[in-house]
Amino acid sequence: MSPSRRVLLVDHHDSYVGNLLQLIWCEVGVRPDVVESDAMDVVRIVEERYSHIVLGPGPGTPLDECDVGGTLAVVRQTRSLILGVCFGMQAIAVSLGGGIRRLLHPAHGVTSTIGTGESQLFRGMPTDIDVVRYHSLHVPEPLPAPLRPSAWTADGVLMALEAVPLGLYGVQFHPESIGTFYGARVVSNFLDLPPTEHDRRSVGFPTSLETTHG
Repeated sequence: MSPSRRVLLVDHHDSYVGNLLQLIWCEVGVRPDVVESDAMDVVRIVEERYSHIVLGPGPGTPLDECDVGGTLAVVRQTRSLILGVCFGMQAIAVSLGGGIRRLLHPAHGVTSTIGTGESQLFRGMPTDIDVVRYHSLHVPEPLPAPLRPSAWTADGVLMALEAVPLGLYGVQFHPESIGTFYGARVVSNFLDLPPTEHDRRSVGFPTSLETTHG
């Protein structure tokens, strides 16, 4: 991994964040900086010019300011490449005007086979991969432009999305779980993306958040 990579991990108070930190550390070779989502100085994060930011998993919903903290501002104001994991992916969708819905059947500790589309995140992998899921909320389609879907479960639940021109990527599953066989490769593929800046400040972000439907 190139020494030019500087990685920030945003912690949404989830027990999995330690595993995600270790995975990033192994891939980068340097311990990433970690900041809690509700204790972030967004201006400082912008000034730090991280090459890559990982938005970790967490409880709650990104539609609730108490749960999401400063994460939506990080998505909108930084120029870094961003990968959202589980809650983090949902936060990316919400930032661009996407919705959040409840799953008919919550998936907590469930292993699912997902079908992947064309995406740099899934480079060098089979079309179908097994992943571990811990979520009761999901991002419904259609997605707001320029987001596009890149992976689904067999019953059509969105498992990955991206907005390549904006440097935004997200996975609903947990790549840091031992049950996600290609999880390390997903993270490695993200961290291997060239650290180019992406100016998202001109994007027409929504001024209000969509409500969750049961």
